[in-house]
Amino acid sequence: MTRHLALFAAAAAVMAALSCPASAARADPRSETVSIRVSSEGLDLTTAAGADHFLDRLSKAAILACGAPDFSPLMKDARRDLRHCRAVALAGAAARSRWPLVPRRFAARPEARIVLLAER
Repeated sequence: MTRHLALFAAAAAVMAALSCPASAARADPRSETVSIRVSSEGLDLTTAAGADHFLDRLSKAAILACGAPDFSPLMKDARRDLRHCRAVALAGAAARSRWPLVPRRFAARPEARIVLLAER
């Protein structure tokens, strides 16, 4: 049986919430929910190596889901917002994993620190 974990990212909503906290309570009409199916096929998610490889796959999916940065001078926080979007998407996917080692291994990654700092 092949196992999949869907990765979701609402990139525009995350970026809007970061730039204007008051808008976080309202839905952004420009937001888009992205779903990418990530396979764990061929991985043993009961091992650290398997969980790390799966997190690498999830990280690549988060990069696709959140898109490319806007390097416009008008978007001065675009890189920070993009890093945050990717970290939040990866954190959410890791948390939804049925394999306990996946979220534990995520907690040791740099992306986990980005999410923790943003929540303060």
